[in-house]
Amino acid sequence: MTADRWIDSLHTALDGVIDLERGLADAMLSRDHDTLTNRLGDALDLDAGLAEVLRESAPGPFTSLVDLADTLARMPPAERLAARTWLPVGLIAEALVLAGFLPRIHPVSDELGKAGRLTRAEIGAAARLEVQVLLREIPRANADIRVVAERLVDSLRWLTEEKLHWARYHARHLAQLCRDRLFSVLTRISNAPDLAEGHFEVALAAAVVVPLSRVMAALTGMAGADLTSADLTCIPLAGVRWSPETRWPWDWQAWIAENSVQVSPGLYEVREGGTGSRVTT
Repeated sequence: MTADRWIDSLHTALDGVIDLERGLADAMLSRDHDTLTNRLGDALDLDAGLAEVLRESAPGPFTSLVDLADTLARMPPAERLAARTWLPVGLIAEALVLAGFLPRIHPVSDELGKAGRLTRAEIGAAARLEVQVLLREIPRANADIRVVAERLVDSLRWLTEEKLHWARYHARHLAQLCRDRLFSVLTRISNAPDLAEGHFEVALAAAVVVPLSRVMAALTGMAGADLTSADLTCIPLAGVRWSPETRWPWDWQAWIAENSVQVSPGLYEVREGGTGSRVTT
């Protein structure tokens, strides 16, 4: 076989296994894709665009809490329950405790300083009850707040002149600690970098009580809800409240009943530790 005939045979064999036109088209497609990507990169500042979207979707804490409460209120019960997997329920509950407590404890120091002895005793007794409620509801991890709160309770018990001095000091210190903690928690909940700590006033604490209460009610209130189609796997259920009319998935009914306590007539709450694997009956 001559060299020319051998080369012709090789070309014929190659044509049978290689689609040169398709290969050329694929190569051009890849090149066109790279060209289009480069041109889009030149025309669009994706980083700046993303930053603008994020900036517009991150309003201040009060507005975003209201928006969150409104959004949750529109969700079906099963979706509100599922929202507990991505919302920091523990932080929201803590923020609600602090937001309700701070406006009441903040003026105590000044009130004690201005009041007469009888009125001072009344103020001290009322403040002591408020602080004791805080100690019951605040997470034990907040050691600084708990220590100062316990010292304030002790100082308020017998308001001698010396105790009065320490009571006013501890009241101011406790208010500051609660303010700082509430600011920290709200910032984490709302993801609002424009919230300035120096401008975080006690009035804001009072303003967020209502939206925080609505958020917590949406995440915990399942009385009478139809949850038969809900997937409860991995949802933190501790704190969820339900009634005999609440309809649970059939394979969770026994588990819910065994892990709940009655909190009032016709109302039950899943106790702490209310997460777990699916339990069949």
